[in-house]
Amino acid sequence: MSTTLDALLIFLFLVAALGLGWHLGTRANPREAARTRKFQPDYFIGLNYLLNDEPDDAVDVFIDALEVNASTLETHMALATLLRRRGKADRAIAHLQGLLSSQNFTMRELNGIKLQLVRSYIAAGLFDRAEKIIEELRGAPGAQREQALSLALALFQTEREWQKAIDCGLELLESATLNHRDTVQLQVSHFYCELAEEIIQRDKNYAQALELLRKGRAVRPDNVRVILQLAALYAILGEDHSAEETLRQALKLDTAVVLEKLPELTVALSKRPHFLAAILDEVLRKNQHLSARQVELLADLIHRYQGVEMEIAFLKDYARRHPSPVLALRLLTLATSDLGAGYAPELVGQVLDVLTGSEQEAPRFQCISCGFQLRSTHWLCPGCGGWSTLRPLEAEHTAG
Repeated sequence: MSTTLDALLIFLFLVAALGLGWHLGTRANPREAARTRKFQPDYFIGLNYLLNDEPDDAVDVFIDALEVNASTLETHMALATLLRRRGKADRAIAHLQGLLSSQNFTMRELNGIKLQLVRSYIAAGLFDRAEKIIEELRGAPGAQREQALSLALALFQTEREWQKAIDCGLELLESATLNHRDTVQLQVSHFYCELAEEIIQRDKNYAQALELLRKGRAVRPDNVRVILQLAALYAILGEDHSAEETLRQALKLDTAVVLEKLPELTVALSKRPHFLAAILDEVLRKNQHLSARQVELLADLIHRYQGVEMEIAFLKDYARRHPSPVLALRLLTLATSDLGAGYAPELVGQVLDVLTGSEQEAPRFQCISCGFQLRSTHWLCPGCGGWSTLRPLEAEHTAG
């Protein structure tokens, strides 16, 4: 049923697009009317392919039947897009390359074809070819140059070529007409973070990483990720005061994200355990509801750096503010170590197994952009590719 519906939609699209393209072509050049005799048989051959569930062959027939000129260019581009979206990137590439060889188009029209060709190259995984054409389009005027740079940004992100992505993003931000400036700024800021992480892991060059993170913060001062990485790096470098101050700045921006990323700050926390006190003060001062995972993270870190008594005190205090099964589970876990012999430990263990099992089934995070849900958090959403869009599922997984 879906195959038939797909074929029908393609047919309706082709009828409208080709009819308009042919009409414009014959109006632009009356001599084209003489080709109607060729167009009509090809049209019905293409229709026959559609009826036999062979839409790709139908597209080829319609492409061959359609004249190549400025009036029909949009139709040709739409057909190439259709091929690419159907997974036929190689055929889309061949068609677009054929259009580029035509002498019937202006420079602006040729640039438009090249932009479509870049998209097809990327879809086919031919990144080197895509990058080569992007370099040619960097000299294009206005919107076409912005489109080329946006494609380059996505390409370099896919290839994890962070320095190229940064250069491209900064060049894009120089455009006075850019209408998605906030998005590009956030992307570039994350690219600086990625590059800094690579340099630390590969070269242990903390000075260069610090410079990159400062640049990333300058591009987007409210990116919590770059601030957290700065705090962690300051701690590694022994700049404890800067580390604490930077962490407090991150807490003011987004306490929830800071809590989720606490495991990444273990070096900072081990050197200055009272960082935890700063975090707890912020949480309790705001009377903030925490997700189940956030409660677990805080409890684990308090246990590790401040001891079990402080962990129990935190859980009891927070339970009074926001009672929930999650906190009961955590307190029961602690209580098992103090129970005597007999059946009590076994029964409590069964209760813990049931509660833990129910808690582990559901997703804990959701992308505010596309709705993608998953159990662990990431800076980059695997669903839509958005940066800093994953948030805790507060409605279903809070401790309040």
